Amino acid sequence: MTERQSQFLGILNRAGKIAFGQSAFGKGKKISLLLLSEDASELTQKEARSFAGKFGLKIESVKTKAELGKPFGYEAISLVAILDRKAAKAFLEKGAQQAGKELRNEEE
Repeated sequence: MTERQSQFLGILNRAGKIAFGQSAFGKGKKISLLLLSEDASELTQKEARSFAGKFGLKIESVKTKAELGKPFGYEAISLVAILDRKAAKAFLEKGAQQAGKELRNEEE
């Protein structure tokens, strides 16, 4: 996850467009994107993938629970749901933009 994405998550949280952990599953069809840490428990990963398959959701992988918790001031979070379609698209675009900048810098 890029620094821009991390900052954007903080903004989305203040706007009320974020749900945390497995309680996010109660939001059902309102979810647009799931962010799942790679070090989440096997059960959490399995449930997230099952839920995503049920609703046709994309799961974006984040390296650690600490990285995912940082934008919200938590020590660790395994699962975050973005509840707004436009916000989810913007989050993914911010990551793609950063990746493009890094690639251009490596070529120079």
